Amino acid sequence: MSCCFEQCPTETIVDPPIRVVRHVCHPQLIRVIHPIEIVTRHHCVPVFQHCRVVTEVDETPEVVTRSTNKRASDKKGRISSTKSRKKKRFHRP
Repeated sequence: MSCCFEQCPTETIVDPPIRVVRHVCHPQLIRVIHPIEIVTRHHCVPVFQHCRVVTEVDETPEVVTRSTNKRASDKKGRISSTKSRKKKRFHRP
């Protein structure tokens, strides 16, 4: 016998295939709509407008003369009350 058996035929065995997955990504545009609602609110805010009322008074004294015929009510010689006139004006700063 010889040391090499050349007479044995070569056999081929096939294993079941191994599945290898290769992922390739492609961009896909997706529109996402974000609705925005703008609300305008109106508010009343107090703003002071100052008006001034100016009153002018002109006073003129009456001249009192002493007569020789004094009445009983006028014995003390009082000065009669003053006459006054009032004017009203509006003034805005």
